[in-house]
Amino acid sequence: MKKRIISILMASLMILPTLSGCAAAPAPAAPAPAAEEKAEEAPAEAAEAAEAEEVAGGEEVTLTFWVNDGSPQWMDVWGTAANDYMALHPNVTIEVVGIPWDSSAQKFNTAAATDTLPDLAHLAAQNLSPMLAMDKVVNLQPYLDEYELKDDLSSAHLAYYQQYDPSKPGLWMAPMFGSDKQMWYRKDWFDEAGIEFPETLDEFFEVVKLMTTDEHAGYSFRGGPGGWDLVFDFLYNYTDSDTMFDENGKSLFNKPEAAEGFRKWVEMYWNGEVPDTALANGYTEMIAEFAAGNAAIAWHHLQSEVLITEKLPVEKLGYGWIPKNSKGRRIKKADAQGVVMFTSCDEAKRDVAWDYIKFLWTPEQQLQMINKGGGVPTNLKTDVSEKPFVAAALEQAADPATVGMIYPEYLPDWTSFATETCQADLQAVLLQEMEPEDAIAKWAEILDGMQAEWVADNQ
Repeated sequence: MKKRIISILMASLMILPTLSGCAAAPAPAAPAPAAEEKAEEAPAEAAEAAEAEEVAGGEEVTLTFWVNDGSPQWMDVWGTAANDYMALHPNVTIEVVGIPWDSSAQKFNTAAATDTLPDLAHLAAQNLSPMLAMDKVVNLQPYLDEYELKDDLSSAHLAYYQQYDPSKPGLWMAPMFGSDKQMWYRKDWFDEAGIEFPETLDEFFEVVKLMTTDEHAGYSFRGGPGGWDLVFDFLYNYTDSDTMFDENGKSLFNKPEAAEGFRKWVEMYWNGEVPDTALANGYTEMIAEFAAGNAAIAWHHLQSEVLITEKLPVEKLGYGWIPKNSKGRRIKKADAQGVVMFTSCDEAKRDVAWDYIKFLWTPEQQLQMINKGGGVPTNLKTDVSEKPFVAAALEQAADPATVGMIYPEYLPDWTSFATETCQADLQAVLLQEMEPEDAIAKWAEILDGMQAEWVADNQ
């Protein structure tokens, strides 16, 4: 039987719920030609990793798979994987549906409320919390416990979703790759200037000043959408905090180092050490500034590699480890993304859905993902010998000075707090309409209250 993949990029009008509160139903689009071609021939390595005769005993099975970023890049990643699996298992159809990133949270929340979720989805970490709160996610820990190759998987990536909600032990997402933030830098400029890449945060601020010239800024800043995320990553490190809350339920923003560090961070903008456009820059613009030669350093994750190397020759590009803090540690978020199995997946199909997850964990599919989308593979047996930036990220992760942390995304109001309150305050601080210390005090008060309420509700 010839297999198909349904690749759908939802139009914005289709995402919005109707006045009655029901979500619009997705309509199939024509199969993507590139994906259709790949469906005809599966790689031999993948064939060895999955056994067709053991999937559903030959019964016809259809799995729906939503992608929370329906861009061409990610539809290619998940479309290729689906077609490779379907070529191995002709009785299985995987329907891949792309959701525009800026509408994905609303789409998933609406689908959860109206019982229209898919079987599986590639889901961003911040979109998992409301799904868990509504009991819409299947605990994958029992499946993992029986998985013979579980030791090949990154313990840090698994821990990210095993510790995601302290009140709900289990594995709530199958991690596929880590975004792994580090620092991209212009190696050629550093070599010409005779400047070493910074090893500590204090050195980082000095190097940003030194690398600021009339021709380019020292650092490519993200003050627009998502800017709060890098601020938080930096403050975890600067305050030497590997958890958001201490044993008394007080957030890291209560530490005096938080206000001190935030002021240093925004002073880079005030002092003209970042491009003027930084105030409004989101991820794409920030990386574009760096790739275009407008800045010497950019702090972002490995998924930037594809966009950067489209414009910047690899020989000019460096990939630096996050500088250590004053305690000699580097605190960094694993930031793994993965695949969720929803309770909407019928019990009769869950073994097939789990088999597909295992297929996605094979080294061949892991390499396919990071080649197309970037990131650090969850399967540590993945051959990254020809990917020096990925190899560097794995080396940094193994360094004893590197300590992992996660955001408290189990808090019901975390997403709105971060993306609305903190993002707005960051803008106000950059515009010098608000003092950094006042923003930090505000965040501490709000977060401490959120944690206290959560603890009270989960005792």
